[in-house]
Amino acid sequence: MTKLPVVSGDECISALNRLGYQEARTRGSHVWLVCRGRAPVPVPKHKELGKGILRKILRTADITVDEFNKLLKGYYTDKQRAEVLNLSPLLFYWSL
Repeated sequence: MTKLPVVSGDECISALNRLGYQEARTRGSHVWLVCRGRAPVPVPKHKELGKGILRKILRTADITVDEFNKLLKGYYTDKQRAEVLNLSPLLFYWSL
């Protein structure tokens, strides 16, 4: 099992943006991210996210730690992102 990375709220938000999530609203220090076909994810904009909070975010977004690490490093191409989102590449481009 891959270890959870130590990330800030902003880094987590940018990784989830690569997956297709977009900022819906901000209330206080929390940002709500939404993505078509997935559950909305609240992300606190803290300097460092705790292990439990990050695990809950990944569970809600329905991605593994390995997938999250790849998103952090920017390894996914558009076709791979479409596969992670369980969409055909054509639907992926349409949903943007």
